[in-house]
Amino acid sequence: MLDASNVESSIVVSSETIDSSSRVWNFRKNKIIQESLHHGGVNSAVQDGVSLIRRSGDNPKILVLPSDLPLAASEPVNKILELLNVHDLVINPSFRKDGTNLLAFRLSNVIPFYYDHDSYSNHAREAQERKLDFLTIDWKEFSIDVDSPEDLQFLMRERGVNTLESLIGSL
Repeated sequence: MLDASNVESSIVVSSETIDSSSRVWNFRKNKIIQESLHHGGVNSAVQDGVSLIRRSGDNPKILVLPSDLPLAASEPVNKILELLNVHDLVINPSFRKDGTNLLAFRLSNVIPFYYDHDSYSNHAREAQERKLDFLTIDWKEFSIDVDSPEDLQFLMRERGVNTLESLIGSL
């Protein structure tokens, strides 16, 4: 997905870089780094990625995406990059509206991260408090994640398939 998009590079933060490297080696835009705090959680991992970007001295567009978004594709990612030309921050909540499945911003507009703690509401509140021009979107490509067997069943109904094998083939 990212390899076919306008994304210049991606950072994968992992607790085990050797294992992760073997899984994403064929994606030319990926840079894999080890998390600074072993099992530090999503917020710490995202902060590690932002810290690496901050060292570049630029003000790039940053997209924070979890790895369990089966409908994510290059075209919607490119549209998000375009939205960052007119908005400070873009948020796409999870299907249940309790999590953040996409957080996009320029480095100069970074906000604290609240993953695993009603992140969608907290990210929106943080953007409001900082008076950022933020846009909340609800795109299916970023809303549907796979956290449970129920999520897989929902996705199978959404795709009109009856087996996990058929679901994988449809993606």
